[in-house]
Amino acid sequence: MPPRPSQLVVRTIATAVVLACAAASTAPAVTKKPTTKKAATKKATTTKAKAAAPTTEKPAATPATTAAPAKAPTGKVGELLTIAIAAAPNSLNPVLANVGTANLNINPMYASMLYMNADRSYSGDLAQSWGYTDPFNEQFEMTLRPGLKFADGTPLDGAAAAASLNYYLKSGLNSAAWLSNVTSITNRGDTVVVKAKTSTPDLERVFSSDKLAGAIISPAGLADPSKMATASYGAGAYVLESATPGSSYTLVPNKNFWNPAQQRWKKIQIRVVPDANAVIQAMQTGQIDFSTQLTGANIAGAKAAGLNIDLAAGASFFAMMADRNGDLTPAIGDVKVRQAMQVALDRPLICKAVFGEAVAPLYQMEPNGIDGYDAELDTVYQFDLAKAKKLMSESGYPNGFKLNVEAANQAGFNVLGQAVAQQWKAIGIDVDMTNSPNVPAGQALHAGKKFSVYITANGLNSTPLLAGLHVFSPGNRYNPWGTTDPGVNDVLRQAFAMPAKEAVPLYRKAWKRALDQGWSAPVCLSQTVIAAAKGVGGWQVPNGGQSPTSLDLTPA
Repeated sequence: MPPRPSQLVVRTIATAVVLACAAASTAPAVTKKPTTKKAATKKATTTKAKAAAPTTEKPAATPATTAAPAKAPTGKVGELLTIAIAAAPNSLNPVLANVGTANLNINPMYASMLYMNADRSYSGDLAQSWGYTDPFNEQFEMTLRPGLKFADGTPLDGAAAAASLNYYLKSGLNSAAWLSNVTSITNRGDTVVVKAKTSTPDLERVFSSDKLAGAIISPAGLADPSKMATASYGAGAYVLESATPGSSYTLVPNKNFWNPAQQRWKKIQIRVVPDANAVIQAMQTGQIDFSTQLTGANIAGAKAAGLNIDLAAGASFFAMMADRNGDLTPAIGDVKVRQAMQVALDRPLICKAVFGEAVAPLYQMEPNGIDGYDAELDTVYQFDLAKAKKLMSESGYPNGFKLNVEAANQAGFNVLGQAVAQQWKAIGIDVDMTNSPNVPAGQALHAGKKFSVYITANGLNSTPLLAGLHVFSPGNRYNPWGTTDPGVNDVLRQAFAMPAKEAVPLYRKAWKRALDQGWSAPVCLSQTVIAAAKGVGGWQVPNGGQSPTSLDLTPA
């Protein structure tokens, strides 16, 4: 777990939801090889030439650094930390777990190569150094700390780490989107080498605690992945002692963990408590210490109960226009119809009704604070019912049409779907709503091209990761028909081969084009409500990053 600054970072915007991570550590600061000015210029100006004549000017591999020695806990160690979660995890296998919801139950058992801090910077966890080793963001290397072990005592070396990363590459819930360009993951001793066929920036985040692709699984777990449903096979600070699937999960310290200073509790219990009011009552009586499942409607009651409350970053909600060619619903193939559906949404009204206090309207793909955000885009689709009706008439659908929409039967998704459907009714769109049992079930329907529009959510991703989901992954749940557009695809590819700061204008250009085409209708930027009893402290409110993990929490 990375070092944490002592000052609490307060966020009043940002998100999080059912989809959507530590005590002080001695991990060293990252040692990254900076891109030289010459290489940066080359990346920005010679992308096409590179394809014909690959550059030979590659920086040396990221140098190894000496890992800080593990230390025993120096602060107070608590007896029992009890955490409430709204729903049982869809899997204890980190490769199959939903990111965001896994922060409280998966990260403690599975240490990742890197750790994403609250300010969206990175620190080493299993890796002691990392970085891109070519000027086009096509090769990424991570070197392990020496002497690492899995919880079962077997060595965690480069070969074991590469095997785990390759398992994710083939089976991960989001691998098709985030690692679709990766051609190989190998090891050179204790250095893992990730090679991609095209520029693939932001692999730091993919292999961090935030996205779980870097959560390393032991050879025993990889030998029979089905066992990971009921046991832990990682190298994290804790191991699974016992579980009542769907009800409770008990974790105890891993005696082979590289940094015992992170083990601030003798035992962690995670309990599934769906009702938010029941959580507040249990926290009042000392049965539960921490939860991130409350909503804006619970804030007043939680404060009245004497709980510590914060708002954290998390996820943004969309009505995804998946059928952009009109294969299932011809009307959706018309850009004016998609634009009409955008301006027909009174976002402030919807968001307030669905999420209460903890929300902000969302008008573009990237919210404020993320690399592709452009304030001017917030004015493109302001609510204008008259304009929406005019666009519908111009497109040849003055009386509307029937539309099939999917939304998971989970908090946020289903209610938001109903609110959006109600407002589309004002321009004649008759919505046939299907509620899948949960988010993973809905994702399978999306990839199978079963719905023209669906309600979805994702965390505050950087543009490279968001583009991996929405643009460059034909056949996946965000772009099942594989829609392409030169003004989006080509511009993003050019940006990915550039230094991050230089790429921002191109990110904005690409997202404006996608917005003008109505590829998706951003609706709400929700907030996660963090509630903690008086005996718990130590967490930070993320600045566009991940919600707190169990390892953030310390005895007060």
